[in-house]
Amino acid sequence: MPDLLVNLLRLPSLESVLPAVAEAGVVVRRAQTFEITPVRTFVEREFSTAWADEISVGFANKPVSVFIASAENQIIGFAAYECTRRCFFGPTGVAQNMRGRGVGKALLLE
Repeated sequence: MPDLLVNLLRLPSLESVLPAVAEAGVVVRRAQTFEITPVRTFVEREFSTAWADEISVGFANKPVSVFIASAENQIIGFAAYECTRRCFFGPTGVAQNMRGRGVGKALLLE
């Protein structure tokens, strides 16, 4: 999967994205260390083992540098930073059936 560049100086505010996401019943929050297995399972199933391995680093960071989006107690997306390199964002992804609803944008902004 190719790298994507995001201009961090032109991001919308989190407050402008969260109402629509929350209205859809989606919760975005920092993952807890005890959630490594379900998050890794989601990432491996929806994306790749390499990305699942990569986010393991984020779970070792203090604080954890992995965020998750969930709906109806199911993980539907994730975003991580400082897993590959210090000050780098990613990997990140949203389940295919949940794309186009602002979940990825909320994860990036969070």
